[in-house]
Amino acid sequence: MRVVVASESALEREQLRLAAQGVGLDCAAADCVTPDTLPARLAEAGYGLAILGVGLNTPASLAAIHGVESKTRTPVCVVWDPDAAVDLPALLRAGASAYIRRTDMQTDLLGVVQQLRSDGDIKVAWGQVIAVTGGLPGVGVTTVATNLAFALAEKYPGRVALAQLTDGIPDLALNLDVNPAYPLAELADGWYRLDGGLMRRCMVDHPAGVSVLADQVDRRDAVQWQPAAMRQLLVLLRSRFDFVIADLGHALDNARREAIRMADAVAVVARLDVPAVRVTRDWLTRLREMGVAYDRLLGVVNRAGQKEQLSWKTAREALPMTLGESIPDDPARTNHALNTGKPLVQSARNAAITAGFARLADRWQDTVKTGGVVRRMLAGVG
Repeated sequence: MRVVVASESALEREQLRLAAQGVGLDCAAADCVTPDTLPARLAEAGYGLAILGVGLNTPASLAAIHGVESKTRTPVCVVWDPDAAVDLPALLRAGASAYIRRTDMQTDLLGVVQQLRSDGDIKVAWGQVIAVTGGLPGVGVTTVATNLAFALAEKYPGRVALAQLTDGIPDLALNLDVNPAYPLAELADGWYRLDGGLMRRCMVDHPAGVSVLADQVDRRDAVQWQPAAMRQLLVLLRSRFDFVIADLGHALDNARREAIRMADAVAVVARLDVPAVRVTRDWLTRLREMGVAYDRLLGVVNRAGQKEQLSWKTAREALPMTLGESIPDDPARTNHALNTGKPLVQSARNAAITAGFARLADRWQDTVKTGGVVRRMLAGVG
């Protein structure tokens, strides 16, 4: 969505432009104007939102808002300084749709955009974020995230992002035999400078149609993700891709909690053995305590079909979530994919394990087409 920013201060116009870009909105230098020219600019160009920096001259700001109201229905968000003598209620009564604090522009702006989008006041093309997690190592979180992304890219090439947002060994880069140009630690530490251009430079475009965000293969230092950095990254990813598959690993720290909060759906990977089911049950309890709704959770049973596994019925009774898909156990083809650095859609296109990921991808495709949530994608699942 294209945004125009207005302020008497050239410095503030630039700050607002960067804040808009930081939450995935389009705002170029040419989209920065002074308040007196704001109504005319909105009348002549296709903007979805105006951000107005309010100075000490409240009447001038009121005039700009009234001018916008008379020429266009574009929502206006005002930038307010609580310490300044500005009559914020008067600005809101005049027609301003929302306000953000000058001291925390980007965080507040993200909340405003989300609320206006939810209310239908603005149209922002944001993709679906699918968080993939699991209660314990070894269940195959990275395997599920990777092959789900590449299965989606079969129908949506170039429109799928796969991001490993863990803090351990760079499994994703190793598994796919890619080596990004920049370490993730630099991106995580400098998140406040992060925009769409920098993010794209940190990604690797895989020939199979997935844009991969992973750490460098020779890095062993843990990436220290902060909640604000996680939020910034996911906003930018979903503003540029139809699907964002986020490999969150097995942590529920504050950064991963923020990612789960932002996700449209959460895929919880499990195995059908007693220890794994017990740990997964505890994991689901923690997710529910975080406020994750039932209809955002989807269980993915990995390595299904092994001897002496628990039955599907037993697992359903033990786990308080819907088990939506099972991925057959196929260690030979999985190892071959790892050894060749290729996803299963390339290394074992006709295998049953690949078909399992294709079915999982089909359900998410249908969800996006209907604008639904996980509950809709489970219709007919046995």
